[in-house]
Amino acid sequence: MLTPRFDLSQDEEFVHVRLRVPHIRMDDGEFYIDGHEFKFHLKPYFLRLTFRARLCEDGREHASYDAVAGVLAVRLPKETPGQHFEDLHMLSELLRRPQPPAGRGGGAGGPGASRGAPLIEEGDEGGGESEGDEEAWAEMLAHDAEAEQALPTDDPELRPSTAYGFNGRHAGLFRGLEAEAVLELPDPESASAAERRAARLEAEEEAFDPDHYIADFMEHRLAPESAGGEGGAVWDEEEREALVSLPSVELLIDREGSLRALCGLADLLYGYCYDVRATEGEPTCESGWTVRMLSTQLSWLDPPASPAEAAGASVRRSLCYPLLRHWLLSLRALDDVCCLLRLGKASATPPAVATIRALLAARKLLQGGAEYGYLLNRAWLDDTVIWLQRVPARRLVRLAAALEAAAPSKPTVGWPLEQYEALA
Repeated sequence: MLTPRFDLSQDEEFVHVRLRVPHIRMDDGEFYIDGHEFKFHLKPYFLRLTFRARLCEDGREHASYDAVAGVLAVRLPKETPGQHFEDLHMLSELLRRPQPPAGRGGGAGGPGASRGAPLIEEGDEGGGESEGDEEAWAEMLAHDAEAEQALPTDDPELRPSTAYGFNGRHAGLFRGLEAEAVLELPDPESASAAERRAARLEAEEEAFDPDHYIADFMEHRLAPESAGGEGGAVWDEEEREALVSLPSVELLIDREGSLRALCGLADLLYGYCYDVRATEGEPTCESGWTVRMLSTQLSWLDPPASPAEAAGASVRRSLCYPLLRHWLLSLRALDDVCCLLRLGKASATPPAVATIRALLAARKLLQGGAEYGYLLNRAWLDDTVIWLQRVPARRLVRLAAALEAAAPSKPTVGWPLEQYEALA
């Protein structure tokens, strides 16, 4: 079955679905409305959307087909007129298969209904957080979350040492590709996490060039003051296709894993923000390389464990590898990451739209910048975009604050930058 292209809008009474289904006979089409779900079936197309709020089938539902444009317009009545349906722009999340009932204790309600207090939770606990959860998150971000957390069968410490990718979900992706230089890590399928970290730090020491840093410091070549991303609420056609093409997977992730994912998100965004500033928003053939090299995850399979690690490693690598290596540029790129994370809260932009848009742009750069860039997307970017669609905006804002508080200073990066600048 094919998933048709579609877009969504709403008014006070209805959710409007427009599907691109050219060259079909509508007499054979069927659609269903059942609580939180809408289903459409017409060979070879099938679409199922699961909303957080409820629809109803009361005779007001309507479908019309424009044969010239090949567009089917469906009008879905809201069960509660005037209710605002959240996250209609999160296309991958709407396509996700609904969960079966918990199987205990009644439990009316929809996709966000409570299922007790499982030790492992789906996604990022998108709806019902307790006050204790909020306090735990605040404490974890405030203290960089260094503490270990015991889990039953999904404890990261119990996974094979070769696991990598989002939440340690992958292994074996790069087997046989060691000679292709997809990664900086020479033995990705056998190196332990500690070996990856040690090898990365050693490589950064070798890559740092004091003469290069001094030359760029003297020239003061900086990108414009503003290089942040835009946060429109409507996906363009390319972004919509990318979101719909993502795999439909259930990401089982605990609270500690959610924090690691947030730190990894900052790592992925930094390379993209740096490239936007360095190229003034006009990507080059080297942009995919820049995104990969400035991320410890994409280059060494070495995810940061705290906001301080994410900020420090990103700035440090920006002084080692790109053509332009300037301290102020490195800090401004970090500021841009924080700006992206705040857009969903500080403006009318829905949560995470600007951040997801930046990740989709980075995903495209990786795909086009290397023969095996799709493997890096599979390991990190794809799952991060899927997971991010369920992350509340307040956590992104909190991450931005943690990154700002952990921004590195020149004495902390490991090289005597101030001494080099005095020589300029």
